[in-house]
Amino acid sequence: MRALLLCLAACLLAGCDSFSPSDALPALPNATADLAVLQSADGWIVVAAVSGGEAIQFPSGAFPVYFSADGMLSGRIPPNAYTGEYTASEDGSLAVSDRFVSTLISESEESRRLGGILLQELSQATRFEIEGPTLQVRSADGDGVRLGRLSVQEAR
Repeated sequence: MRALLLCLAACLLAGCDSFSPSDALPALPNATADLAVLQSADGWIVVAAVSGGEAIQFPSGAFPVYFSADGMLSGRIPPNAYTGEYTASEDGSLAVSDRFVSTLISESEESRRLGGILLQELSQATRFEIEGPTLQVRSADGDGVRLGRLSVQEAR
């Protein structure tokens, strides 16, 4: 018990945030559910996820996601592209189909693992929330995906 308390104290002193293993995705304190922002043509880039209570960091700029106004979701799991359907509303509710169409170019083991986590968490989503340049897609159990605004440079 003493070791656990020392570890927690060290983490606090080191400035650790609340986004750590075995946590749910941390809430965004001033989040909104703006469909126009969700469906922005600029798109989003996956930053991190919490899946099965485990926090996972994604490589910078590698996994873009786009929510179109016509209910189509698309993105990349390097080197593949995928697409699927979703519905969202101004109350923050979100439902993503678990049926994705994807190209089948050979992926690295890490890309396959992260892509599986991404598609699993997207298909279990029940809510979305946006605060500034951050989008979170959450499931009922608190797991989900954190995304940042995709810059024009990253889109290329």
